[in-house]
Amino acid sequence: MLQTNLFTFLKGGQKRPHEENNVENQSLPVTPTKKTKSSVSDVMDSPLSASKKKIRKFNSDWTKEFEWLVHEPNNDGVMSMFCTLCRDSKKTNPFATTGSTNFQRSALERHGSKNPEHLDLILVQKLVNSKSTVKDVVEIQEVNNSESKCAQIRTLYYLAKNGHPLSMQNSLVELQQLNNCRDLRDHATIYSSSTTHDEMLDAISEVIEESVNADILSSDFVGIILDETTDLTVNKKLNIYFKSFKSGSTETVTHFIDCVDIENGKADTLVEEIEKVCARIGLDMLKVISMASDGASVMIGHKGGVGVKLREKHNPRLVQIHCVAHRLALCASQACQNVPVFADYQRTVKNVYRFFHNSAIRYNGLREIENLLTDENKDTKHVTLKEPASFRWLSLQNAVKAVFDVYPALVMALDNEAATGSSEAKGLLKSVKSVQFLLNTAFLVDILAVVNKLCKVFQRDELDIEQMNNMLCSTRETLQTFKAVSGSTLEETYKAISNGKYKDLVKVTDTSQLRRGFQSSSVKYLDNLLDNLDNRFEESSMKILTTADKILNPSHLPTYTEEIPAYGNEDLAKIVEWLGPLENYPGLIDPTNMKNDYLQFKLVLRKLQGKSLKNVCETLIQRYSESFPDFTVVAKYVLTAPLSSVACERGFSSQNRLKTKLRSRLESTKVSKMIRVMEEGPAVAMFDTQPVLAKFDKMKNRRK
Repeated sequence: MLQTNLFTFLKGGQKRPHEENNVENQSLPVTPTKKTKSSVSDVMDSPLSASKKKIRKFNSDWTKEFEWLVHEPNNDGVMSMFCTLCRDSKKTNPFATTGSTNFQRSALERHGSKNPEHLDLILVQKLVNSKSTVKDVVEIQEVNNSESKCAQIRTLYYLAKNGHPLSMQNSLVELQQLNNCRDLRDHATIYSSSTTHDEMLDAISEVIEESVNADILSSDFVGIILDETTDLTVNKKLNIYFKSFKSGSTETVTHFIDCVDIENGKADTLVEEIEKVCARIGLDMLKVISMASDGASVMIGHKGGVGVKLREKHNPRLVQIHCVAHRLALCASQACQNVPVFADYQRTVKNVYRFFHNSAIRYNGLREIENLLTDENKDTKHVTLKEPASFRWLSLQNAVKAVFDVYPALVMALDNEAATGSSEAKGLLKSVKSVQFLLNTAFLVDILAVVNKLCKVFQRDELDIEQMNNMLCSTRETLQTFKAVSGSTLEETYKAISNGKYKDLVKVTDTSQLRRGFQSSSVKYLDNLLDNLDNRFEESSMKILTTADKILNPSHLPTYTEEIPAYGNEDLAKIVEWLGPLENYPGLIDPTNMKNDYLQFKLVLRKLQGKSLKNVCETLIQRYSESFPDFTVVAKYVLTAPLSSVACERGFSSQNRLKTKLRSRLESTKVSKMIRVMEEGPAVAMFDTQPVLAKFDKMKNRRK
């Protein structure tokens, strides 16, 4: 009988209470059987298994630890746990209504430390017990509300700092509430209006702007950086940055100021916007002593450019600087002029990219061949073909390097496509299989690597004239050697071509005529590039900065002491003429004192041998400003003069990340505020919400 009942039980059948007791109290000889998934599952789900689970009971010691806890029967007569605070206040959580039968300490801890309703009641009880006044209660409530506001401001700052839409604010706050964020538990303190979110952004932007303005106004000289562009909705924009000293320091910083709408690109319009920005900040235009921009005629035109108009209206000492990064890009792009082979090469690289980019099937075929040619033991990634974009500085290097890395696979993939009858593939294959194309690729890998390194240096905000000249000199010398000696990549490529094959993998069209064509065209390309570097970076293009470098840089001093008195007197005369008194403008230096101090200054400067120009200028400002005040003025100019307009390009990139097709209705003022937060705001972890909160509360009479 017992065996029958047990068999029925294991099969999921019902049993009577006395049968269950018999099973629990007696040991039965059961023949071992093979267990299956279904039988094990049935046993686990059976009442017998349930009867073995641990039965939790109420611990009377809990009432001593949790003063609000009582153990009483509920409406159904089941002994349950209740919270007297929540029940007396008629709250809706289980501890106040039906009671909790989850006899676990963790359940009590969760209710006591994380339930918002319970925590508020604990606070009220403490206030009552301590006989606090209404004023005390109000102050505590204001503190709680202040913490909630700070949490919301920090959340919105996170969105703006990362360029996310502010419309995500409510969703993020809700997520934090679900994660039991204590500062956001009171729904009555949450601001869900988009208008209020915009006001928070205004407060954040104003606090950051005040910090930026403090740096600018405390600086003796300011360099202005300008560039114009058109945004997604075809609105013409002017990006404005200032380079100045950090307040109370010799460290220089480049600050985003504004990205303003302009009606047209005329010089008068741009000057008017610059004047408005300076007036808003309270900046004296006489402090704006240098201006960097691209090479557009509206900016650097000798007759009606922005620089000329600013000199005429505000500061005759203002120095115009054509962005060195833009100049270098022009040098590289124009080196192909009058060299048809390299002009054709660029077109071929672009056509190859489009041929594969426009078809996933073709691209997958290229990847499959690349996999076959790749050593299985190597953990390599697929090389992605790049498009040489005209609007990206020296993007040709990435495109060329990608073609070189996948050259064997590329030839095979084009060969396969040509076999299917594709006329486009046949044309590309004929060009790519030429030994001249392969040698051009290897040659440009070497050349563009050198030029691109120079470009990266030129994109630094803290670039100075010494760094620029040193890198230019080393670049010229390196390129000059390539006329006589092949670069490493080209040399290896020559060795890899044998018997009409490259690396014994693919056939190439190799003739002496094609090789001679490469030799002549590569030399001509190098000559063009070197000539462009000489012409676009001639000394006269930055004569004031170059002269200042000769005056302040100890590396230019003569080796012998007897030669020092005669050194640099002509250069000093140019500086005196520039910074001395002008008609209707007082001098920034004392010409007589500067000339009298020059010999002693050179002897002191000799003691600073080995220091960079930047370090020398900082040392002069920190330690010799009283002894050599006139030379300190020159040092301040050198440090604040921007040599490139790269900062504006970064600003446009930030603008394009914000104003997308899905966010095309963003107002220009809001875009400008978010760019300010993205570029000038501290990291989220370092963001101080208190100044923002004070400004936010002053905007209007908000609820306490």
